[in-house]
Amino acid sequence: MRWDFIGASNSTGAHSPTEALRVLGQAIDLARDGQARSKTVADEYGIDLVLTVEPELPAAPAPIEPGNIVGSPPPAITQAADKAVQALLEK
Repeated sequence: MRWDFIGASNSTGAHSPTEALRVLGQAIDLARDGQARSKTVADEYGIDLVLTVEPELPAAPAPIEPGNIVGSPPPAITQAADKAVQALLEK
């Protein structure tokens, strides 16, 4: 539910940044609570569970060059399709 709220508000809480921060803070608290409970159960079974305290984020990907987007048709096909649609609209 919390992820949906943040996603629906364009990831930054554009319409209510205060509420977005509250929701994200609550999500962090719930995640930490889940980690603590997992650790407790793992300890009961003799499992050494190491909790992530400061995760490492991967580097951001390189920007995609226009015309080189995976899954998009080549420019010539796109241009031909655009011309065909325009011709149909002009009739």
